[in-house]
Amino acid sequence: MPLLVPLDEAVEPYHGVTVRMLRDRINAGQLPAVKIGRRYLVSPADIAAMLVPRLLATSRPKPKRESERARIERQLAKAGIV
Repeated sequence: MPLLVPLDEAVEPYHGVTVRMLRDRINAGQLPAVKIGRRYLVSPADIAAMLVPRLLATSRPKPKRESERARIERQLAKAGIV
């Protein structure tokens, strides 16, 4: 049987993840949970599996911004001035 923890303990290791977010995922059927009374218990492994696509989507490197000088030179070259 997998380890199950309450939502408030489940969010501690993850920055930016809230209890409300987990409750919304549970209600949408995207995160399996066991409800005992008013408390939900979830598997930390299920939370990690749910967050992997989110973490991959946010960890892409941002494209480098070209410098102002390079932008002007590119525009001049395109106009045939340089």
